[in-house]
Amino acid sequence: MTSHSKVLLLLVATAILPLTACMPNNDDPYPLIQMVDLSNVQGCKLVGNLTSSTHNYGLFTETANEARIKDVKIEAHKLGATHVVLDVPIEFDHTTTVRGQAYFCARPTSATF
Repeated sequence: MTSHSKVLLLLVATAILPLTACMPNNDDPYPLIQMVDLSNVQGCKLVGNLTSSTHNYGLFTETANEARIKDVKIEAHKLGATHVVLDVPIEFDHTTTVRGQAYFCARPTSATF
């Protein structure tokens, strides 16, 4: 490899590396916590309320949504929940807040979204 090629490779790597920090992290820390609608938690025990807020910045809005879901699942896990029902997100001045309820369901449910 020539020195010109090495320099070019280094420049490309340097340009791409910062972009990896903006990539969404698809690792679900709590895959067993199901995101469901209210009809799927009939007969389950309400264990707590959940709230998560993030700032929205144009291209990174989807990443912010993933962060809110991850935060909600972390809080639900702390409460011992198996299921989460989220309300409609509220947007105000570049911030989106999502609220919901955490439930413990002894029986498995099949409907998820």
